[in-house]
Amino acid sequence: MHYLDDFQTNRTKQARGVFGSEGEARNYARQRLGQNPVDIGDNKIRSIDGTLQYRAKPVDINAKDPHVHLETLDPKTGEVLKNVHLNYPPKINPSI
Repeated sequence: MHYLDDFQTNRTKQARGVFGSEGEARNYARQRLGQNPVDIGDNKIRSIDGTLQYRAKPVDINAKDPHVHLETLDPKTGEVLKNVHLNYPPKINPSI
């Protein structure tokens, strides 16, 4: 299967989920992709049928409000239909 570039539009629905840790958020996203997901590069993994995408860019992971993404795509166009931010608490850096 050829995977198209993804893109958001003004129709893309935004949502948020909250998890207790980065690991929980990542595991949830990976499980939703199903078996044998495809690494398409640029910190993105897609389900075999191209309808779900897990995205974890360093800028999002290291943000003030850290998160990864689970996106629903139209596999025929690449349009992101829904973008769910899977938030988790930031890592605490102990003071020295």
